[in-house]
Amino acid sequence: MLFGFGGNEAQNVLALVEVLNHTYATELRTMHTTHLDFPTAYCADIAFHPTNGQLFGFDHRSQRLITLDIDQQRIDNTRYPQARRLTGNVPSIFFTAEGDLFGIGAASQMDAQDRNLYQFDLAMGEPHWLQAFGVENNQDACSCPYRIKLLNRVLRRQVASCTEITFELTVINLTNTEQQDLRLINKFPSNTTIQIISELPFSGTIVQGIGTNNLVVESIYLPIGTFSFRVTLRIESWADQRDYFSQAFLQGILLEDGQLHTESSDDPETPIPYDASFSIL
Repeated sequence: MLFGFGGNEAQNVLALVEVLNHTYATELRTMHTTHLDFPTAYCADIAFHPTNGQLFGFDHRSQRLITLDIDQQRIDNTRYPQARRLTGNVPSIFFTAEGDLFGIGAASQMDAQDRNLYQFDLAMGEPHWLQAFGVENNQDACSCPYRIKLLNRVLRRQVASCTEITFELTVINLTNTEQQDLRLINKFPSNTTIQIISELPFSGTIVQGIGTNNLVVESIYLPIGTFSFRVTLRIESWADQRDYFSQAFLQGILLEDGQLHTESSDDPETPIPYDASFSIL
């Protein structure tokens, strides 16, 4: 995927290139901004968030973090405020496996050769200075794919007592090995009761679940790939009106260092890594 801009262009253009096709078939999509004062975005690099698929960039014309919607052909350059600490260009942005966004760019002048490393706050859009790189001629960067990811998606945010709420748990294994003897736990709020657990997409034993507010799955054998299942809970009549949070954990992950690790769940609908999924009663 390529994103183009220029001083004489009326709109930005996004190019979708089929790299697996020997003809490199290309589709061009004209993009439109949401900011009336900035009809074009001067964005030198783009990167996909590793869990929610949101496409990010840094527009050094309006001096802010932007998001791009491929289907709607929209550049959102109003969601985030202008950056206070970064007013130059950012030719390189990239995500870590954990969903943290970094950028390499110039603090002030657009054509400056002195580069700095920044980390972006995806909640507020503000870049935080981390390190000076000096003169940097290499203006490319690459995001790191995650290895094991646990997503905890709530299908409906606004709920009421005496109703049901459903969570979709997705486990993604992009390591180079099948994982064995994993343990998945999720302690839901005390005023909820698990009603339904859909069929597990991998082998494992549910040792706690229906009739309780705890989900515990042990002896999980996880092949390489993406696997999802759903848990439906009843919200009891005595539930208080407030925000509720749900965080799952996958234990016993074997990585290249030979150590066993635990992965916390992430709400895939937010840009913040490893945040608990919330619902409002």
